[in-house]
Amino acid sequence: MSKLPNNNGLLLFNKTVKEVKLEFKRQGRPEKWSEIQKWTSKKVFQKIKHKSVNKITLKDINKVVLNEIEKETPTDTDCDSVTLVPITDRNPEWWDIYSHISSLPPNVSIRINCGSMGKTKIDKVSNFSESDVTSVSFSADVRKFTNNSSGFFFNGFDKVKPNKKDDGKNCSYFIDFILADSSGNLVDSSEPVFLGEVSEEAFGEDRAKRFKESEKRKKENAKIQKRKKADRPKDVKKEKPKTEEKPKESKDRNDIVRALELLREDFKDGIFTKDEYKKERALLISKLEDGGKI
Repeated sequence: MSKLPNNNGLLLFNKTVKEVKLEFKRQGRPEKWSEIQKWTSKKVFQKIKHKSVNKITLKDINKVVLNEIEKETPTDTDCDSVTLVPITDRNPEWWDIYSHISSLPPNVSIRINCGSMGKTKIDKVSNFSESDVTSVSFSADVRKFTNNSSGFFFNGFDKVKPNKKDDGKNCSYFIDFILADSSGNLVDSSEPVFLGEVSEEAFGEDRAKRFKESEKRKKENAKIQKRKKADRPKDVKKEKPKTEEKPKESKDRNDIVRALELLREDFKDGIFTKDEYKKERALLISKLEDGGKI
């Protein structure tokens, strides 16, 4: 065996971890730099550390990276079809996203996508913790974007997973829940609606029908929001000074959002039955939509 260059290990690791970072970016994975370094050291570097940094190519490194990623990808028998999630379950309010996805089939793959404000990994519903979701959907940037109020929602779209084909297999797809503003505009316009061209043939007429319904629902939501704004009397704000009205409304809305979070915790602890939880939750949401006053 020929002698390896000086500092071969360090140079090879740096070359490898940069390639891993690029591949993770291509796949939409959200890992931080320190997490990428740990993954590289454990999954990839141990398999190529005997190679010369001057002779191994990025293509060779990428093959090892993709092979390790493939090992982490569940087989098709481990996945639920995205078609199990109907159109009625694809537009949750922004502040209710974790509670919402928790009710979805556990083996459907999803992502919570707030554009440049943050994205989660692409993974099965059962693998998401509350902290995974809230660290993105309740970030300071998202709260500022939504003004911590109702009207903003997530819109779920079928997408082909990175490095997968539009072949109709369950594990080839995921639902991307993309944050939308009150007019229905998606915050993530940096990429097309589909990561790959999802053919209508993949899921047959059912997928095509649901996509059309999703687009129709998004337009209807935008019209509803516009009507709400148009129906609001313009002289109401003039009757009460902004210094009195606005802070109170914001506080009331925050109180209800917090009440929803506490209600969910009580439900998890068994204090409420499922029916009681639904009833109380519906009541709080109704109050939030009526202006946020308890």
